[in-house]
Amino acid sequence: MSYASFSSGGSWICEQWPTGSTTATVMPGVTHRIDALLTTGDLLSTEGGVLRLYDPNGSLVLSVSLGGLQYCYEAYVGPTPYVFFSLPISLSHGDWDFRVYAIPTSSMRGLGG
Repeated sequence: MSYASFSSGGSWICEQWPTGSTTATVMPGVTHRIDALLTTGDLLSTEGGVLRLYDPNGSLVLSVSLGGLQYCYEAYVGPTPYVFFSLPISLSHGDWDFRVYAIPTSSMRGLGG
């Protein structure tokens, strides 16, 4: 499956192409920018500071506040894919601290529940 996410007329549109097809289908349930296609097939959005996961068919399965976390990337640690987030923290004298969090991709749907 292939996906494209783009802004049109102030709204986000997501289209899906089945493998081997040249015809795209609009996914009406996906109403926010897509930041990543995860190895589980879920689509991840962090638009507006809210983590949203959509299943491969475009149904919303999770919506939780990120609380300042920023999505970084998905990467394998050994044989297991993880989703990485960072939390920037402003310290005194203009210094910064970054905390990094990693969540197994297979556990993403269980966040906030």
